[in-house]
Amino acid sequence: MLRTILAAAAATLVAAPAAAQAAPGDIDTSFGWPVGFVSDPGGDIATDVVALPGGGAAVLALDGSLIAYTATGERDAGFGIEGRVELVDTELGSASALVRDPQGRLLAAVREGGASSVIRVTPSGAVDTTFGDGGRTVIRYGLYQDHYVHDLALTPDGRILVGGYAQASGRATAALARLTADGEYDTEFAADGSTTIPGDERNTAFEAIASDGAGGVYAVGTSQSDALFAHVLADGTRDPAFDGDGERTIHIGDTDDRLRPVSVTRQGGGLFATVLRGDSDGERPVVLALDAASGATRTGFGDDGLAAVPNADDVGAIVPGSGDGLLIAASGVDEGSPWQRSLVVRLDATTGAPDPRFAGDGVRSLPFDTVQWGTRLVRDAAGRVTIAGQGANRLLAWRVTDVDPDVTPSGGETPAGGGVVAPPSPSPGPATPPAPPAPPAQDAPSQQPPPVVAGAPVHRPAAWFHRVRSATRLKGEADQGAARVQVSITRRDGRRCRAVTSTRRARLGSAGACTLTRARWLTATSTPRAGRTQVWSLRLARRLPAGRYTATVRALDREGIAGEIGEVSFRVR
Repeated sequence: MLRTILAAAAATLVAAPAAAQAAPGDIDTSFGWPVGFVSDPGGDIATDVVALPGGGAAVLALDGSLIAYTATGERDAGFGIEGRVELVDTELGSASALVRDPQGRLLAAVREGGASSVIRVTPSGAVDTTFGDGGRTVIRYGLYQDHYVHDLALTPDGRILVGGYAQASGRATAALARLTADGEYDTEFAADGSTTIPGDERNTAFEAIASDGAGGVYAVGTSQSDALFAHVLADGTRDPAFDGDGERTIHIGDTDDRLRPVSVTRQGGGLFATVLRGDSDGERPVVLALDAASGATRTGFGDDGLAAVPNADDVGAIVPGSGDGLLIAASGVDEGSPWQRSLVVRLDATTGAPDPRFAGDGVRSLPFDTVQWGTRLVRDAAGRVTIAGQGANRLLAWRVTDVDPDVTPSGGETPAGGGVVAPPSPSPGPATPPAPPAPPAQDAPSQQPPPVVAGAPVHRPAAWFHRVRSATRLKGEADQGAARVQVSITRRDGRRCRAVTSTRRARLGSAGACTLTRARWLTATSTPRAGRTQVWSLRLARRLPAGRYTATVRALDREGIAGEIGEVSFRVR
């Protein structure tokens, strides 16, 4: 059984005095009241985050929600409806990547009805109908049957780089495209605006991309169980200086070992990717470093270009930090706690070692127990690092401060200069200690954990199953106080799991880790009954594919916080 204890943890932290000045790695308590994070039941698992002017941030969720926050962590009332825009039908669609162009417009990669698209949203949250066809451009890579988008990036002049894969007859091929700033296919890139990297008849796919600063793109992904790196130039051709033919496939360890890249970034002359390195004992997060110009393994970084991500058992995005640093979103289990915690890790881009100037040992964890998985992060020009993930059955965003590049490892400071950003303060105003943050506005209670008296018991509604009577319908009961009941259905494929993404099509999503934090939740219908319970039901329009499934049910209260969960296993033949 799983109990959410987010509220109790928040009550504990309220009593702690706020620091007068945020040190590198400290949580910025000016973002989110009262403990430096935003807990929002209006979003799903975060898939990307971008910085907004003035210290705000926009978070894209897997279910297609796009939510904008101010510098204090409140919903931005000037964006969409109460700070939120729905980009897709939440039953059928999903969203994967977000970027912000030089004009402040947001571009999101979504998938709905079997088609992958890029949608542009104005700074006020309206779909920009001047972009593409009525605000969106459907992505295609050549003449393939199916087209998927995993990541977006921008060139310096605002053109849009797209990375993912194409599929035909069950075979995946890594693919890239480039759009003009108006959403048209850029014919200066590989003649028709797209190119593919088949990988010698092997299944390939790009998971993440980064601009090379000259109109081209660096891409990282998979080729069977290997890591695939590529550099494609501004004209769409592969860079012959990058490992001889513009691409490099890397395998580390035994034949059965696997590398699964997650994110990529450039820092200085290096190309760095977060990678899950897997074998029979499980997966371990690492950072793999190459020379950006030649594609050769970066010497001096970790162990032959491979550095472990400390304290982590899962990993997300990687972005450049101040100076010669790398910032990584990860998650891990702290000693003495059974719960996952979000981590921000700072590594030295030259050596791969943790930076002791950041949180003392290079690792900052969210300082209380809650099911929490930080997936993406972004650093703005003022050194504010915003992390977005999922925890306590809602979208979470929190913020820390990066290392001041002028602070030496010994703690001394040198005069600012050479275009270096001055050290950020946790909130605007004079250098005197800030006053305690004001309570949240009465019309936005959903942004904050519910108030709890320290030590008082917190009751959350429970949900449980009856027998699974068919492959198309699941039933059970939940406490009468449950405002909503949700069900997640996953099929185990070896060491990975695939979740049912829609009740209408009973379609299985892409494979991922078999953890509750990556569940895809479907909303069940509920009927009150006499007594203290209500009956819930989830009906699938189509029969599930054959296999062994695990179904998990949870009940959420009016604050969007879940209580005890139920679980059942069944087989479809």
